[in-house]
Amino acid sequence: MLDTTTFVGLDVHARSIKAVSLDVMTGEVRSATFGYDAGAVAEWVRSVDPRARCVYESGVTGFDLQKRLSGLGVGCAVGAVSKMIKPSADRRRKNDRNDAEFLARMLSVGNVVEVWVPDDECEAARDLTRALEDARDDLSRRSSGSPSSCSGTGSSSTRGRPPAAGRATGPGRTGPGSNR
Repeated sequence: MLDTTTFVGLDVHARSIKAVSLDVMTGEVRSATFGYDAGAVAEWVRSVDPRARCVYESGVTGFDLQKRLSGLGVGCAVGAVSKMIKPSADRRRKNDRNDAEFLARMLSVGNVVEVWVPDDECEAARDLTRALEDARDDLSRRSSGSPSSCSGTGSSSTRGRPPAAGRATGPGRTGPGSNR
């Protein structure tokens, strides 16, 4: 069981973080806005309650904030967006503060499905795999002869490679393989 009565929802964007804390014993709700600065968020959370637990939705910002907050001694979970069911009334009044408060309330009742946060070694392996897939895609596009990857050298049959020795290429050339 959790040893805290304070829960913090974080609505995280690339350049800003909206935080809302909820003390379930008193009903007190506080909010703050930060630039993307884990140190400032951690300091604010510890000032509200040193044992507070945080949550933010998984998304394009990745796991960087979770790792930084955990490194600063603040418990933080990353919630699976697909498992969070928002009432239709909440969908009509969408803003950063409401989203953060929703997350804090969901965490306070134990209704957050946490996603697995990969360690640095695993993330490096994933990055390497993505780079390999990108390189394969680039090679595939280049070898398919798509107009965007043609360099303009060589004929379409040589795909940018020099012609074989003794083979005539281009107009007006004679030699083995030409029709003249």
